[in-house]
Amino acid sequence: MSLKMRNQVFVSYSHRDSDYLARLKVHLRPFERQGLVELWSDSKIGPGDRWKREIAEAIDRAAAAVLLISADFLASDFVAENELPPLLSRAEEEGVKILPVVLKPCAFTDIEEISQFQSVNDPKRTVAELSEADSESLWYGVAAAVRDAIQKVEAEQPSEQPVKSPYDEPFIEKFGGSYVGLFTEELSNPEVINDFAVYEYSHVDELSYMPRADDMIGHVEGFDEALKKVKEKFRRAGWEGDGAIRLMWLPPFVGAGIEDTWGLGIWFVKQSNNGTAFMASPVPLPFSRLLEQNT
Repeated sequence: MSLKMRNQVFVSYSHRDSDYLARLKVHLRPFERQGLVELWSDSKIGPGDRWKREIAEAIDRAAAAVLLISADFLASDFVAENELPPLLSRAEEEGVKILPVVLKPCAFTDIEEISQFQSVNDPKRTVAELSEADSESLWYGVAAAVRDAIQKVEAEQPSEQPVKSPYDEPFIEKFGGSYVGLFTEELSNPEVINDFAVYEYSHVDELSYMPRADDMIGHVEGFDEALKKVKEKFRRAGWEGDGAIRLMWLPPFVGAGIEDTWGLGIWFVKQSNNGTAFMASPVPLPFSRLLEQNT
């Protein structure tokens, strides 16, 4: 069983306070760029996403949570029912760091379940009442506290024992030629990738049947250019750039438009920060589950 990686900060807020979220994002950005912090808020939920699952998975990966407290936050049924209970449970059971920031005068100190956590600022001196310089100093302090909380959790996590890949040298020697055959067209002419169909899917958990592209066909002339084209294609579809590019094989009997004995080769990547998968295919894929998630 793989270890659960808790490397994010979850921000819970009222949409009426989105301006404050924007300032927090600005102060977290340098730490994000260094790979020290990964921020998640519900602004990452796109149309058609299963929002309850997205929130639950984000909370499950959180090492810290920032609560942007205001009267609107405290009045939000959505926050009270969907975000606070699992966050408070994680804080008690797993030590998730809870960082309340009191934005405006409100009933924060009257609600024991959240006021039990030391707020970043004095509730009597809310962010809305601070000068610009003082508020900027406060947001930097929040960002630094988030960074420290995530680094503390990462330092305490035991190292995961490496899992032996099923795609060892004998496997690659035996099947590498078959994978080269599946991807011959784009390896010889990477420009055809511009016309590939790209699909987004949530979620694919088992990757052991999809070898890394560089392991199987990385030695073939044209691979670097093909890989570059595939990454460009994925980025235009919403891929954020993380996760290894892999290869997927579809047998000929699945009806994906290839009527021969080889089947179809597809480029694949799973985004590690939220589990979203992207697939690039030389032909349209007639699978309803894919079509449902790309409407």
